Amino acid sequence: MARLEVEERNSCQPARGLPPTSIGDALVIVAKFPEAHEVKTRLGASIGYENAAQLYRAFLRDLSERFSAAQATASYHLYWSCVPSIRVLTTVIGPDAAILPQRGKEFADRLYNISLDAAAAGYQRLVIMGSDSPQLPPSVVRESFDRLDERDVVVGPADDCGYYLIGLHLYPEPPNLFSGIRMSTSLVLAETLIRAADLDCSVALLAPAFDVDEVTDLPRLQHALHQPGAQKAPCTVRELQRLGELNLFALDGRS
Repeated sequence: MARLEVEERNSCQPARGLPPTSIGDALVIVAKFPEAHEVKTRLGASIGYENAAQLYRAFLRDLSERFSAAQATASYHLYWSCVPSIRVLTTVIGPDAAILPQRGKEFADRLYNISLDAAAAGYQRLVIMGSDSPQLPPSVVRESFDRLDERDVVVGPADDCGYYLIGLHLYPEPPNLFSGIRMSTSLVLAETLIRAADLDCSVALLAPAFDVDEVTDLPRLQHALHQPGAQKAPCTVRELQRLGELNLFALDGRS
């Protein structure tokens, strides 16, 4: 994607007209290469860092399969975004995956730069989604773009007081919803909503969901993936089964 430098918006008033080279909507899934001691470190402290990395690798594979298939019939383009590394994310999620390198020192800066790069490439709207919730269905992305028909910003609240998804308009330029947000704290959601209000952005909230960050999240994830109508996540299900058989967490809530 091309890069474009813009000044921060002072408001989020509805855009009039479309960018002359608009190519529609983009979904960007933010991820890391699944390396021990680099991903899921809170979880790794309980189940072992290699096990946590293997589980996160399973998340990525299931999300890739699910959202790549959904993209075939959707009106958005799918990208994955990660920090540049000698370890290539496509070795995990597939060689056909479109990778958008993250740039910036702080995570908040990298998120804003994702929106700048998507805008520079001609996209009109953007949804950024995390990779910590392998139970999420493609319908949450469709709903996000639908809600952006009526609102400036859409946010999917996470149970840890952060968010699992944020969507925004990119034209005439993206609002900097990320400046000043203390990322990876329990203040992320509240500060983001305040930031949106300060920029005069109207916000739609999606149904809450949960991230998988702690060992106590594993039984909840296993339960969610075994519910009728749950998303198929074969890699994650197998990995959860393996971890449960190692007595690293209580399978099906049993000790």
